[in-house]
Amino acid sequence: MGRGSVTRGVWWALALFLSSFAATQAWFAWHEQQFTRAVIWRVALPRSIEGYLDKPVSERIRAELRVQDADSGAWQDAQGRRWQASYFEWPAGSNGEQTVLVHDPRVCLQASGMQHLETFPDCVWERGELRLDFEAYRFRDGARDVYVFNTVTSDVVRPSTGAALDGRLTRGSRWEAVVAGIRHLGQRRLEVGIWGAASPQEADRAFREFLDATVRVGSAPDSGD
Repeated sequence: MGRGSVTRGVWWALALFLSSFAATQAWFAWHEQQFTRAVIWRVALPRSIEGYLDKPVSERIRAELRVQDADSGAWQDAQGRRWQASYFEWPAGSNGEQTVLVHDPRVCLQASGMQHLETFPDCVWERGELRLDFEAYRFRDGARDVYVFNTVTSDVVRPSTGAALDGRLTRGSRWEAVVAGIRHLGQRRLEVGIWGAASPQEADRAFREFLDATVRVGSAPDSGD
């Protein structure tokens, strides 16, 4: 094969790559015209509480979740309840949405030795335009119950049709996301465990008070900000 043929082959391959990349970007951009920016929220863990302990997220967990911005801590409140909270942020393009959704406390906590006892209706918390829907569970940790609240949100609001993703992490589910024009545009997760609450109602009240005190709300920045 002559040198000219090799050069033409390289240029054709480059042109094919660039055209495929442009088509992919156009496909997602067309779908994203229908999206709106979500209300952004963050959690400021209560480090001012006496006895608060930072609980650094291990490199293994960071690698599994593909997350760099992670904050985790443990403390005891005035009523003697023990708390642990973990907050994660993924900027746009840093991950796949299903990589975050695949994390299920019923699987992960039972793998750590806890026993799942009960699933409750979602705990819904609102402030202004922000609405957070938390999955709510009761586990047995040794001789004590622990109430767990967990949510994952996206930094964009998508139309209801063709935009839902579940926790499956398969080749088929990834293809479904591409067909639906869904790519990672930013996510955040909060998971909180409460030990020592006397009832689900007490755990729910205490958790809402925690959210009232720690959630910071503002408008999500545009991509690239």
